[in-house]
Amino acid sequence: MGMALITVTREVAPGSLRVLYLLADQTGCGWYRCLLPGIYLRNLYGLDTRAAVSLSDEVRAFARDADIIVCQRQALRRGVEVCPRAEGAGKDDHL
Repeated sequence: MGMALITVTREVAPGSLRVLYLLADQTGCGWYRCLLPGIYLRNLYGLDTRAAVSLSDEVRAFARDADIIVCQRQALRRGVEVCPRAEGAGKDDHL
C-alpha cells in the first residue's frame, strides 16, 4: 500500500481560526479551491478547517462559530441558507 498523497498531519492549534468550506463538488474546483487549501492551512498553521457538501446539524453548528465560510458555487439551497446568515452575523462575503 502506498503513502497517501496528502494527509492532515497537524492538530488544531488552540484559539485558531475556524474555516468552513461549503463545497459544490469534491472534484476539480472543489479539490483545488477548497479541499487542498484547507488541508494546507491545517498542516501549515493549525487552522480548524472543515469541508462539507451538505448541511448536517454538525455543519450548521460549525458554521455559526466559523470565522471564515467559503461557499463554492452555491446556487443551491444549502449555500443560500448559510451565506446570508453569515453576512447577518457580520461575516462579509467579499465576492
